[in-house]
Amino acid sequence: MMHAIAKVVYREDVQEIHLPRMFHLNASEVMVHTNGDSLVLTPCRSSWEGFVEGFSAAEDGFRKPDEENAKDLPRKTFE
Repeated sequence: MMHAIAKVVYREDVQEIHLPRMFHLNASEVMVHTNGDSLVLTPCRSSWEGFVEGFSAAEDGFRKPDEENAKDLPRKTFE
């Protein structure tokens, strides 16, 4: 696992984290969640494939969407 220190910058009501080059993401948006004291950033995908993959960690009784029908469907972005 790679480690580095990133700079935290405050601008008005926004907190920015300047990532070192080795952590740059190929994405314009990320999903943000916490895991204990850690902040986790996950690139948003432009297809339903990533959404379906996210169900792999769901509880056993949770119904997973039909993978074949969910792939490559158009998605509307929230703007």
